Amino acid sequence: MRKVLLTTICLCLLASVQAGAGVNLGLRGGILTGDDFEADDNLTLVGAECRITTIPFIHLIATGEYAWKKYDVLTSEVTFSDMFFTGSAVVPLTMPVITPYAGGGVGSHTFKLKNDDDDSSSETKMGYHIIGGVILGMPTSPLSLAAEYRHFWVDYEDDTMKFNTITGSLLFKFY
Repeated sequence: MRKVLLTTICLCLLASVQAGAGVNLGLRGGILTGDDFEADDNLTLVGAECRITTIPFIHLIATGEYAWKKYDVLTSEVTFSDMFFTGSAVVPLTMPVITPYAGGGVGSHTFKLKNDDDDSSSETKMGYHIIGGVILGMPTSPLSLAAEYRHFWVDYEDDTMKFNTITGSLLFKFY
C-alpha cells in the first residue's frame, strides 16, 4: 500500500513539473506602433505581466501597460498616452527551451492627450487583439525571456484604430 501511495505522489509531482505548472510574473518594455505611424512616431511602452500556466494546453496572460510619446506642437509640448489593461488566452507549444504561443484577448484602453498647461482630455475604449510570441528559458531556471507581438483593434464610433505592440519581457517563474 505504501508503494502505491508513494508512486502516486511521485507521478503527480512529476506531472506538475512536466506541465510547467505555475505563475510567471514579469516586467516588459517595447514600442507601440500604428499602421499609419511614421518610424519616429512610435510610442515607448513599459508594463508588468502575470502569466498563469497551471493548465498545460492554455495559458492566461494579464498585463498592465503604459505607452507615451511627447510631441512639440507650436510653442508647447503635448503628450499622447495609452494606458491599457489586457487579458489574453494563448495556446503554447511547449518544448524544453523554447515555447512559441499564439492566441487572442480583450482589453481596456485609456487614451489621453495632455499639454504643458495641464489641459487634458481622455477617452476609454474596449478593444481586442491577436497575440503571438515565444518564451526562452531553461526548465531548471526560474528566469525566462519572452518576445511578443500583438495587433490591436479599438472601435470608435466612425472608425477602428489599429496598432501593434512589440515587447520583450523578463519573467520570474513561481511553482
